[in-house]
Order: sequence, then C-alpha cells, then structure tokens
Amino acid sequence: MPRRGRRPGDAGPVQRRRRRGTRLHGPGQRRNRPLRRPGAGAAMTHLSRPSRATRLAQLLAALCAVLILAGCTSGVVVIRDNAEGNGGGGAGGGLNTAAVPAEFVGPLTEFGSMCEGISPPLLAAQIKAESNFQKGAVSPAGAMGYTQFMPGTWAAYGDGGDPNNPRDAVKAQATYDCAMLKIAADRGCTGEAAVKVMLAMYNAGPGGVSGCEVPANGETEIYVPRILAYVEEFTAADGGLTGNAETGSPRGPFRYDQSKTPGQNVVLAAMSQIGLPYAWGGGSLTGPSKGITDGGTADSHGDYNKIGFDCSGLSRYAIYQGSRGKVTIGRHTSAQEAGGTPVPLDQLQAGDLILWPGHVAIARGDGKTMVEAQQSGTLIKVSPLRPGGVGRRYVGAGTNAGHQDAA
Repeated sequence: MPRRGRRPGDAGPVQRRRRRGTRLHGPGQRRNRPLRRPGAGAAMTHLSRPSRATRLAQLLAALCAVLILAGCTSGVVVIRDNAEGNGGGGAGGGLNTAAVPAEFVGPLTEFGSMCEGISPPLLAAQIKAESNFQKGAVSPAGAMGYTQFMPGTWAAYGDGGDPNNPRDAVKAQATYDCAMLKIAADRGCTGEAAVKVMLAMYNAGPGGVSGCEVPANGETEIYVPRILAYVEEFTAADGGLTGNAETGSPRGPFRYDQSKTPGQNVVLAAMSQIGLPYAWGGGSLTGPSKGITDGGTADSHGDYNKIGFDCSGLSRYAIYQGSRGKVTIGRHTSAQEAGGTPVPLDQLQAGDLILWPGHVAIARGDGKTMVEAQQSGTLIKVSPLRPGGVGRRYVGAGTNAGHQDAA
C-alpha cells in the first residue's frame, strides 16, 4: 500500500508500515533507505547534490517568483518553454471552488497558471494527495505542510514562507511544478507525458525519473494516476470557476447576459478567455489572434506562433464585447489610460480598468481580484489586485461614450 501522510477522507495522519527498498536519491546515486511515501514528493532533491539541470531550474524558479509581479510587457524571464515545449495547459479547466477550503481558492487561482502545464484543479489534486488540505501535516519522513515539502527543499522553493500557510504552500508547489516541467521540456517531453513526468518528479525527485516515463518503483506509478483521477473532482462542470454569481464563470464562448450590468459583462468577456496564452500583440475586437514578433523576449516564448491576447488586447476586447459593440477603446495601454473616466482604486466596479505603466487589467468588482494577460509565458488568469495603478471606467453610468480606436 502506498504510504502518505494521510489518505483522502481520513480524519488525520495515520501511521504506516515502512517498506523496504531502494530509491534513487539523486542523478546516478542509489541509497539503501526505506522507500519514501508518495506525498513527500519534492523531498528528494536535497539528499544529494542536484544535477546542473536541477540547479538551473531552481534558479529559474526563484527568478520567476521574483518577477511574476512584473507588468505585461514581454521583457520578463519566466519558467516555461513555449506551448509546444511543455504541452500547453495542465490537466483540468476552471476550479470547482466548492470542492476546496475557502482559504485555498485565492492561491489556487493566483498560482494555477504560473506556467503552461499546471492548472488550479491540478494543484488542488496534488494537495489532496499530499495532505488532504490538513494544516500541520507532517510525514514520518519529515515532509511538512499542505504540500509536503522536506525542510531542505522548502528552503529552496518556499521563499521564506510558511508551509502551513495556504498561499505560501501553493506558491512553492506551483514554482516547483514549473521547474520540473522545465526539466521535462528539456528532455523532450510534451503534452500529457510532460505533466505525468512533472508529477512523478514531485514524488520521486528529478533524479528518480528517467526520460519521459513514470518510474515503476512501487509508489510513483500509483501516485501519478491517482492525482490525475482527483483532477475531475476539482474541475468546474462548465470548465470555469464556480461559486461567483457576481461575475459568472470563465472559459467558453462569451454570451452577453441581459441580467447583468455592462461592467459585469466586461468581466464575463474577459473571463471567457481564461486559460488562453499571452501573445504579444494578440487580440482583436472579436476574439484572440496570433501574436506578433518583437525581436526579443516575446519571440523567445514563441508569441508570434500563439493565438491569444496581450494585456491591452484583452481589455479592448472585453470592453467592446461587454458594451455590445458600443465602446471601442485604444489598442495600447497609453491610449486606454488617456480615455475613460478616472476612478479611485477604492471605488473600482466590475469592468473598470486598472492601468500601470505598460500594463492593464480588468477589475472583477469584488475589491480583491482582477483578470489579466500578464506577460509572455503565462496564461490569461485571475490575479489578486496589486497596489498602485490608476482606474478608468468605460462602461456604466456616467462614463464616456467611448472613442474611436487608436492606432
């Protein structure tokens, strides 16, 4: 029987028999230790000197954590190859918020699109397999917290946070997953195989997984399909976030809702594009379009071969669709900031724009979150509101009637 800190549905941790066996504890090394239970997944890397690829992935992960708050311009390094490199979005669509504790909804939504290959339902499925969302879970091997990191691995990926804090735990989990997806992509793993290899590395460490195959070691070949089976439980039936009557559900074709305000329809339009890739220069009044070349970082992410939106393309599309074609705003952030009605940030309503130098997002109207196409290498997502910026209102009572599209 596979060993983990607790079985899903148990009231708390259970003691397990320790099984005998061996496990790869680093590239090319083998130690005679009891097999590690599934769930101390990220633990393996600190037991021996990590490979050069692993160290590089860890460095990139740290850079990603620092730079993830940057604007939507393309000059940002993130952990991902282009969509062809790691197989696009991860398992699952939108998050079934009713299936996870309330304190996890925000972190799963925030970090579930950190890189292509992961998703909020996939992260939730991992947490169920690791700790069943139990605070303070500690395995006999010493793995700790919601996402069951060993202390040494947490030091590398935890960014000084608390493994029993939902946001810190999910952020570290997503960062580690993205680092493992980068290693999988470097090995030539694509699509579902890349996701499976990432999950296998979470359980057995990158040194315990060869090529693009899930190892048969008595644990990992059970761990990976179990998580993939859990994904359905955490995926919204309509493919979008559930449980928010104010703004509706993301993903899927946008349909104007007569029962909602124009601003709420702006949010619905933006949410309908969640999960599509950022594509620099992408997006039209009627939907996503292929990105364009920038001669720099966007090109390195293959934006010119992706169908999606950049930040201002998404806001322009959402305003146009939410106003039923009555309001057309400028294509660039500078033009979008120049128009509309100024709105204090503490008075933002659904559909208002929030602008920073070189970036724009759409307020959801809950005072906490926004929809954005953030930067090359990410997917359109819901993010927590960030400080700074200026508010602009284009639809709703008292707004400008709109202006002609800017060049």
